[in-house]
Amino acid sequence: QHIRTPKAFISTSLYEGITNALSEAVALGKPCIATDIPGSREIIRDYNSGILVSQNNIEEIINAMCSVQSKDVFNKLTSNRNKIILENNVEVVANNFLEFFNLIVYNYKHYNSNKTIEI
Repeated sequence: QHIRTPKAFISTSLYEGITNALSEAVALGKPCIATDIPGSREIIRDYNSGILVSQNNIEEIINAMCSVQSKDVFNKLTSNRNKIILENNVEVVANNFLEFFNLIVYNYKHYNSNKTIEI
């Protein structure tokens, strides 16, 4: 309920995984401003679904906040929400992880076929 009231969402985390709060804000159609770190980078496509700012850069955060107040920027950042939701749904993310782990296992087996793993 509280996330629906603000006009925008800002995350200035220095480290984050895929954050639920950022994903929810995008899903609600909020323009998002987040630090350019792994996790945020996977959800926000700079000036497509949000604005990425450098870590600890107050000036960039302020500039991004001012940009979001522009009707054109606001509309652009919120118009792609359905695409971002589809790209980041649980099934798609799980399949991406599965493909990634399968690639790791394949590469390990391919390049280490004569080695055994001891546990």
